Amino acid sequence: MNNTTFGFNGTNLNKRENYIRTLHFLAHEYFHHYNVKRIRPIELGPFDYDKGSRTKMLWVSEGLSVYYEYMMVKRAGISTDAELFNAFRGNMMAFENKPGRLYQTLEQASYETWSDGPFGRTGDEVNKTISYYDKGPAVGLLFDFKIRQLTKDQKSLDDVMRFLYKEYYQKKKRGFTEEELRKAFETVAGSFACPGI
Repeated sequence: MNNTTFGFNGTNLNKRENYIRTLHFLAHEYFHHYNVKRIRPIELGPFDYDKGSRTKMLWVSEGLSVYYEYMMVKRAGISTDAELFNAFRGNMMAFENKPGRLYQTLEQASYETWSDGPFGRTGDEVNKTISYYDKGPAVGLLFDFKIRQLTKDQKSLDDVMRFLYKEYYQKKKRGFTEEELRKAFETVAGSFACPGI
């Protein structure tokens, strides 16, 4: 619960782009101490290592961790505004350029990860899949904007994550359901219409 081991090649850290990408990777894995190990969909605990644990909410576990990897490096004062926007742009472009965006929802991509892989199927003729690593951070950004708009910038996506941590990890000692996730957004933002994702 409190440990992570990283392995990466440090020889490419002399280029700014690679340095920021490495920091994003490290921030992402660090953030999993909270978002996955503590804040998690109920299906991910206890985890079934033999059959896999299917959930429609890997976009929360992984996609929002991508969102926060960018935000943590920016909030630490390391990346620039341009680098932050470029990171989001990369995910949005990857999603927009995948034909699967017309066929598969974010929830379906999460649920089908055991057959499609975390980045969706690639190289097949059908290619009707997406990656929650690409669409998830964009959805996180939009949720953050919407919460800030509804609360006149008094609350943010951070407050939803804190709520999930306190309510389900600390108090109930378990993960959250899809309905409980929706209620967390509504509790923080007041009136909140969570669209089908």
